[in-house]
Amino acid sequence: MKALAVSFLLLCLMGGCLAKPGLPVVAPPSADARATVLGVLGNISAPVFSPVHAVDAWESFVNTYPKRDYLTPMNPEAAGFLQSRLEAAGYQVDVLLLPFENGVGGASLPTEVRVVRGTLEGRDATHRMALVAHYDGETATTQAAYDDAAGTIAQLSICEILAQQKARLNHTIDCLFFDAEEMGLVASQSYVKNVYQKQQEFVYDMVFGYDMTGINWPGHEWNLWAYIGTQKATQDHLVSPASDFLNVTLHEFFDGVIPGASQGIQIAAPNPRNSDEQSFSKIGIPAVRFAGGKLAADYPHYHRPTDTIPLVYEFVGGRANFEKGYDAVIRASYYTILGFDAFDVKALPTA
Repeated sequence: MKALAVSFLLLCLMGGCLAKPGLPVVAPPSADARATVLGVLGNISAPVFSPVHAVDAWESFVNTYPKRDYLTPMNPEAAGFLQSRLEAAGYQVDVLLLPFENGVGGASLPTEVRVVRGTLEGRDATHRMALVAHYDGETATTQAAYDDAAGTIAQLSICEILAQQKARLNHTIDCLFFDAEEMGLVASQSYVKNVYQKQQEFVYDMVFGYDMTGINWPGHEWNLWAYIGTQKATQDHLVSPASDFLNVTLHEFFDGVIPGASQGIQIAAPNPRNSDEQSFSKIGIPAVRFAGGKLAADYPHYHRPTDTIPLVYEFVGGRANFEKGYDAVIRASYYTILGFDAFDVKALPTA
């Protein structure tokens, strides 16, 4: 299986499977590669979760911790909530206090920033996959409901579901929740510099990002976007190993899970969004960013006081539509992450 998987990904590298920047990656994979991917995905059991309960958790998080801006009292309380949920799911949790560097207005701010890291051990502790989201809110917002409580709780839901699959995991999973993203990706940049690069105890083979998710197909006219790589189209090596796999997983396979996925999910490179996954992809780690809406500014309440639960529901056409979008994000991520985990990504070329 490993040989077939690596051959499949090498074929993608040699076959020119990249799209033009900003356009969907739609090149078909080879028949052998397609069969290999579908065979892996077919052995993955369906996730056990309820989108109703996931959206309930989102509402509760937003209502309990509405002002989560960096340095506000609710900010560490929100981090404590994430810590407790990860621990209850079986993760080993570290709350890291790291240097505040290179952020907006950094000279006048305290010196530390917080990262909540939950680790779920797989067969290999030195090769990991990370899920990343930011739990802080932008100062102008009153609830930061979509940006990024929606991504935070979607990621938390996925992390809890993955804990149910611990026995089958090859990679160790890190669920990372960052503070001060709205200050300039501060916590994620500090984590990459002061933990990942400095300690060199493990490598991340893939990173999955969640920021502004749920207002998307099939509950809304917006696509669910799966962006690959970085904002720099020249870094093709971050895109090639993933594009064909995502096409088979999120289009052909997932269309059997939620009909319409082949049209409702768009896979594109490079990644035009700027959130914590960029702190990883900029140093050469492949990343997939799931987003509801093509660009952040498409959401009319972006970084405004009106980014609230009622206006999310008004924009998406009701809670039921938000549940459908949330369901798609969580299920698509589940199959994508476990699919990547089944491949020998340690052998992928990096140039």
